[in-house]
Amino acid sequence: MKKSGFVYFGESTRKSGSKQIYTGMTRRPVKTRWKEHINAAKSNTGRGWTGKGAFFSPIGAFFSKNPEKAERTIKNLKPFQKRSLA
Repeated sequence: MKKSGFVYFGESTRKSGSKQIYTGMTRRPVKTRWKEHINAAKSNTGRGWTGKGAFFSPIGAFFSKNPEKAERTIKNLKPFQKRSLA
C-alpha cells in the first residue's frame, strides 16, 4: 500500500531575475521541506534545482493519497495552471 503525502509548489527566483515554478512531493511536514529549499537558495551552492536560484518562496501545498502520481500530473501542467492550482 502506498503512503500518503503532500505535493507542494514554490517559486524560484533565478539570479537573472526570471521566475520558475517548482513542484515537489514529500511525506514529511511541508514546512520542513520548504525550509530546506529556502536554505539551499540562501547558501547559493548551486546544488539542486532550487539551489541555483537566488530566492525561493513557497506558494502552496495539498494532501494526496498518491503523491507520486499527483506530482507527475502537475509537472505536466503549464506554469499558469500550476499557479492557479496552488
